[in-house]
Amino acid sequence: MISIFSIVWILSIVNCIRADQCQQTSPCRCNYENGFGYDLQALEKVEFEAFVPNITGISYILSLCSDSTIRPDFKPINVSTCDPGYGICLYNAEADNLTLLANNKDAALKVDTDGTVYLAYTHQAVVTTVSLICTDVERNYFFVDGNSSGQANLALFSKHACKQELFTVSTLSTGAVLNITFLVIVFAYLVVGVLVDYFLMGARGIEVIPHLAFWKDFPFLVRDGIKFVQSGCKIQPSDLSENRDIYTSI
Repeated sequence: MISIFSIVWILSIVNCIRADQCQQTSPCRCNYENGFGYDLQALEKVEFEAFVPNITGISYILSLCSDSTIRPDFKPINVSTCDPGYGICLYNAEADNLTLLANNKDAALKVDTDGTVYLAYTHQAVVTTVSLICTDVERNYFFVDGNSSGQANLALFSKHACKQELFTVSTLSTGAVLNITFLVIVFAYLVVGVLVDYFLMGARGIEVIPHLAFWKDFPFLVRDGIKFVQSGCKIQPSDLSENRDIYTSI
């Protein structure tokens, strides 16, 4: 049987793993729980083209974040599967056609453990990756990074590919944390105390309050403590004349 401790431990591990992952919120945005993340939204209306090296007339067209329905500015096309909308489109000048490689709904924005950031487009079992490289220059650069086993590897250099603060995470002050901790402790003390007195001690009514006698005397103890401090931490003659012991007088 799984104990409560085991469940709490498992949930804590899962929460820690989740905190270290960049949670994708859109085809071109993901964020961590600390408010930082990656956002390519500023490049949504930019059309990128990368030519395949050493091969004439073959290029990749990239439309980030949302599919583009605007046919790229090329010569007249005989056949196009990109017209309904595309995220990545392959242009073949010799065949004079456009071939759809992926839509933005196929995109997964991922961050590897080594810090590598990339978009992985999976469309009909074909994977096209776009590596996102952070730069500090204003201009964006889009290249073909290689092609292996029918998988196109592209690379986008941009300042928008850098990790950035997407939103501010509000943090509790020390005083708020202490107050919350105090209230939780008091609540737990009352609940556990009431259950113990009711089920184990057989108490009923007001008697279920834990340490009831102490709480009844508490206001008087506070009063005596204040009087003791006001007197310079000295025992008053009136206390001795009333035969009150030292502890009670304090």
